Amino acid sequence: MELLTRVPGAPESCTEAARALRRLGHALAGADHLVRQHARFPADDFAGDGADDFRQACAALGGELAGFRPGVDGLALALRRYADRLAGVQTVMRRVRRTARGHDLVVDGGAVRLPPGPNRDQRRTFRTLVPIVAAAWVVLAHAEEDLRAAVDVVDPSIRRNPLVAAYPTTAAPPTVDPTAPLPIDWPPGDPAWPPDHPSSCPDIAPTGGGTVHHTPAVSLAVPRRWATFDDPAPGVSLVAQAPAAAPSGFTPELALHTGPVDGGSSLTDWRHQAMSTLASQLDALEIEDSDVVDLDGEPVAYTRFSHRIGGADVMCDQWAWLHDGVGVTLTGSVGRAEYADYCDLFEDVAATVEIKDGVSAPVPGSARPAGARW
Repeated sequence: MELLTRVPGAPESCTEAARALRRLGHALAGADHLVRQHARFPADDFAGDGADDFRQACAALGGELAGFRPGVDGLALALRRYADRLAGVQTVMRRVRRTARGHDLVVDGGAVRLPPGPNRDQRRTFRTLVPIVAAAWVVLAHAEEDLRAAVDVVDPSIRRNPLVAAYPTTAAPPTVDPTAPLPIDWPPGDPAWPPDHPSSCPDIAPTGGGTVHHTPAVSLAVPRRWATFDDPAPGVSLVAQAPAAAPSGFTPELALHTGPVDGGSSLTDWRHQAMSTLASQLDALEIEDSDVVDLDGEPVAYTRFSHRIGGADVMCDQWAWLHDGVGVTLTGSVGRAEYADYCDLFEDVAATVEIKDGVSAPVPGSARPAGARW
């Protein structure tokens, strides 16, 4: 038996689509008001057969707009709710994978299963995670059913639009019954989760600073058994490497950088300039995805890019924070062939990054603990 925890989909794109539909709804309201005014042009001011035809056409169009707008507004609301529930499900699934790794369960991409010869703690942990994962899929199935119902009330010409047809962007496993009751309360509170493994989930220790003394303190968690190196180079606060090279020959790596950012630069301006600089430093750099995402209520620039190191084709996930003129970036690098196996792990690490404003970073060479491990 294995637990499926990979939930594709982009809540941010659903939210942006909902905003666009809301703008369309407001535009439709304005158009409806305008054509109804035209339908009531006084005959003394606008006479003749052509005028009558125009007034009748405006009246008919006004009726169509009035009937179309509620469906657009309803779809916008359904998309926003779907985005919220999708984001909640993805957050829970990330915690499932993080918990599974902490108890040494097998996490293969998005699948979680027991290792050969599991011990009592591992079996108990797996049993505890089963209803959490089941509830997550049921919640997602409910969300998709609600979204489909909202799409069904929209005019057929809009429903055939490929952008609308693309939602929902995820699909619950066929064994999930969207009418089934949730096996646990949602979202699952701490009592529903297995206890932290005492040897694998310590408190996150501070890491950060580099050569910039006014940087905020940065903390994060890195995978257990990964080798960590503090301050290996100017501006590099931490490097963590997997215990062994992947089959492609490239050793997966996480790197935390801190450094000053020109005053007045926005997050997007800084990242645009940084990627332009990287393009001049790396071989065959290609940006494959770029967006500003929300992590714990804070805007974070996310970029996925590829480049070559020798003969290796390397994929990188990078997250960037901007705090009071200080830039913090976390970059996960892995061979392209293994990217699907490590992208969730990189995302899990990014979710643990904490930046404390107003706390001075340690001076170079001072003793401090490395990143905490799970």
